[in-house]
Amino acid sequence: MISPSVAGAAVVFAYSGALKVSRSREKLLEMGQTGAAVFPLPLLRFVAACELLGAVGVVVPWLTNTAPVLTPLAAAGFVVVMVGATTP
Repeated sequence: MISPSVAGAAVVFAYSGALKVSRSREKLLEMGQTGAAVFPLPLLRFVAACELLGAVGVVVPWLTNTAPVLTPLAAAGFVVVMVGATTP
């Protein structure tokens, strides 16, 4: 069974990615996404796509029991995204 913390992280990353893909820079800034002011919009969209794919990669392999080794790899990808988010 997938742990609640992994499922929760997948939901959070999917939500964040969906917002970054669908909202304008101005809306993101209004919502408190301060990175939208610093980084170019194409980079934000790329990170958003990675977050969405990572959320799918964490949950789907486990649910379908197809290549379950991808679940921890997708979780490791989230670590890379978070390290990138914390570096100036």
